[in-house]
Amino acid sequence: MINLCGTTDIRVGPVGRVASGHVLDCNKRGFDQALRAYDPMLYTVWNPKKCKGHGCWEIRRRPEFNSAVDVVEYEGAIIIKVGPHEVDLVHQVLDCGFLNYDALRKLKEMDAWQYGTTSQYLDLMDRKTQDKKEQELSDQVAYRRDAARYFKKQIRALKQFVLDGGNPHEIADFWNKVAALE
Repeated sequence: MINLCGTTDIRVGPVGRVASGHVLDCNKRGFDQALRAYDPMLYTVWNPKKCKGHGCWEIRRRPEFNSAVDVVEYEGAIIIKVGPHEVDLVHQVLDCGFLNYDALRKLKEMDAWQYGTTSQYLDLMDRKTQDKKEQELSDQVAYRRDAARYFKKQIRALKQFVLDGGNPHEIADFWNKVAALE
């Protein structure tokens, strides 16, 4: 584009389609190796369409099971092509502006696969809630036991007060004052 002054404006658009990666990227081969050591189903892909066309790295997880990729009816028979099929919502793990080993730390923090399958995760959550309920119940039992001990101690003190010649009417007055304060 040429201005009226005779100077030329140079405009550079997003470079995500031209160059993959970033200057701050670590060695991709080493990063992929560390990623596979953490989970063999993880891999990285450069997506030039993200980040407004500048591109970014995607950490994705391969599908564990095959599913129906294509279903076709041919001469009255149904033909089903089976294979790994990725769904972005399920298999997209993380977007990284540039690759560094801090992305592995973030993956480990947000990792839900450490619990295993869904049923194992639900079993773990059930055990935690059951343990919490048992702890609350034991706390309530301990509180009741302590309250009963305290009440018995107070009754013994009142009994001793009467045996030492105290007026039981004063005890009733004391409890009436306590009830009025509450």
